[in-house]
Amino acid sequence: MQDFTENNDCATPLPKKRREWRDSFANTFSSKKRRLSHSSPERPQNTLAVSNATQTGQGITSRGDRFIPIRRPFSLPLHASPRTVRIANAFGLADDRILSYNDRVLRTPENKMFQSLRSNVMQLFQQPKAIPPVSSLANLGVNKQFVLALDAPGVPSDLLSFPLSWSTSNKIAVACGCDVYYQDLDTREITHLCNTDPPIRVIDWANQDSNVLALGAERGTLHLWDAADSTLVRDWSDEKRIGVYSLSWHDEVLAVGERPGSIGLYDVRVPQTIAKLGGHKVPVYALEWSRDGKYLASGDASGVVQIWDAAACKSLGEGNKKGGRMKHGALVKALAWCPWKPELLATGTLSPDGRIRVWNTLETIDKSTSPTHTIPMHTTITSLHWSPHCKELLSTHGDSWQQGASGLKKHPTEFSNSITVHSYPSYSRLLSLTAHTSAIGHSCLSPDGTKIFTICPVEEAMKMWKVWSMSDREAVGVGGGSILNGSKFAIR
Repeated sequence: MQDFTENNDCATPLPKKRREWRDSFANTFSSKKRRLSHSSPERPQNTLAVSNATQTGQGITSRGDRFIPIRRPFSLPLHASPRTVRIANAFGLADDRILSYNDRVLRTPENKMFQSLRSNVMQLFQQPKAIPPVSSLANLGVNKQFVLALDAPGVPSDLLSFPLSWSTSNKIAVACGCDVYYQDLDTREITHLCNTDPPIRVIDWANQDSNVLALGAERGTLHLWDAADSTLVRDWSDEKRIGVYSLSWHDEVLAVGERPGSIGLYDVRVPQTIAKLGGHKVPVYALEWSRDGKYLASGDASGVVQIWDAAACKSLGEGNKKGGRMKHGALVKALAWCPWKPELLATGTLSPDGRIRVWNTLETIDKSTSPTHTIPMHTTITSLHWSPHCKELLSTHGDSWQQGASGLKKHPTEFSNSITVHSYPSYSRLLSLTAHTSAIGHSCLSPDGTKIFTICPVEEAMKMWKVWSMSDREAVGVGGGSILNGSKFAIR
């Protein structure tokens, strides 16, 4: 008998474990392909990776987690297939980053329809900026209507006059030729103050005593009247003074811009002039004291604005020392000191310059310098007001013009005869509203700093506008003082 045990080829194979047989069958003969994710070439092949890998002819292929793909740094774009290319072209996204993982610069889709759809969708997700309730956008920008209108027959037709003034006790005064009237806006009572000869061209209420009103005439007459009992307090008329062109109060001191180019300083308690400033050579059409009374700004017909040291002016008299000197391209009528940033001074010019300039007087006190900002308007600027409640600047305007072959000619724009408000510090335009059918001659700010009165010589009318609002804290701080209420006034 032949022994088959010595022949290995005919030996009966030992049975393998069932688990090992299943694993080898599944790994070797399965027709279902395992989904593999791309792995980075730089990924280290640690022990765990080797144990979960399959030996191939080229080496080891990683079996990364199917739900956490590891994208190669130079992977193909998603619009590589014909189907995704058709979809991308249909929606104008073929050249967009959404279907291409690279760092190239985005290009605007050629299809204008999809471009407009994109911009509209983006606007839906952009939240509008909140408008502060004290801003002009929340007041004048919403209402766009005047609160009160009054007649002003015989008002001076010269745009360089100042026939309107608003007192701290809420009285509005207007010069109508030789007659001066004022109205108490709390009681609505109208009073005829006086009748003078020659006609009055400039008036201004005192800020220390709200019943004292200064009147200046073109022929050199200068009077102080008490509105409480309608009596003449002072007569500062001077034969050498050819005309009175501008007035500005600080406490008991009144600055007077005169025809020869001089500036007279008068004190209510003294019957004569306390100082004379002789820095200008032409008539002074603009005067404005700073809020603290330390400096006086003056502008003349040649476009020169000067800053005066008040302490030196009062002490040195005729031998006063002047501060900075700022040049403009046309006559300067509008001046305004900033209440919340005292070193800022805004100036406005007439034609042919038509610009608003903002100066830092800390630099111009010692030397001449350029403005910190310039706003070209190409429109006559008749008055300027800084808001005491928010960082905004208001300007009133007359005619607009443009440069033609034969020189300047009138050209109506959105700034013509308008009230325009600018933001700070960007000085961008917030709103522009046509206030009158003709040029605005002058405007004045209310005691609480929320309203303005504008006057139009051609219309012979004056209008009150609600421009700003006080904050809740400011309204509580006023207490029992007089606060103007727009609902009390009726529209004419």
